[in-house]
Amino acid sequence: MSETLDLTAEELAKWLVERAPDRLWSVDGEEQIEETLSLPCPGTELAAELRRRGGRLRLSGPAGSVADNDRDLGTLSPVAYGEGDEIAFRATWLDADSRGREWFIVTDVLAEAANRSANAS
Repeated sequence: MSETLDLTAEELAKWLVERAPDRLWSVDGEEQIEETLSLPCPGTELAAELRRRGGRLRLSGPAGSVADNDRDLGTLSPVAYGEGDEIAFRATWLDADSRGREWFIVTDVLAEAANRSANAS
């Protein structure tokens, strides 16, 4: 069974800025965002692009997946999944042009590790 959450692009952008502004995010399957941003990018940059794009979207994920990992992601906890430091969301735009096409928003833990390593030197 899966959980779903309908929200605006602005609401997701606000979550990214408040909860994960410095995390590095990749997007897969959403061509407009992939072509506009240099991925992976910080949450603040992804938030700005979501605000520019606007619209409504649906996030979905397996029920209980984050609760099993004891991670509190606020209102997005029920639709997030991943292991360890990874956070992933399965998204679908709810507008007529993009309806039904799934895409993914995922923290890029490898890029984050590389950045930490480079900054530690």
